[in-house]
Amino acid sequence: MNEIKPCPFCGGEVSISYHGEKHRGYWWSINRGINKKTKCRCRLFFESEMFDENNKERKEEERRKLIISWNTRQ
Repeated sequence: MNEIKPCPFCGGEVSISYHGEKHRGYWWSINRGINKKTKCRCRLFFESEMFDENNKERKEEERRKLIISWNTRQ
């Protein structure tokens, strides 16, 4: 499940981003709707748990879990 569902309020497209700080950790986020037609102002976002950037399995697992959480709104 890699497909991210649209914003539940306006139907706008959302995006996934990668963030990090060397001493604090790394995380994924799903950002607010991006919809030129409706000019989405929903300002929704979800964040993953933090992980060590060098742990590739955990990095992908957190990405997968974030997408599932967004898509099911858990």
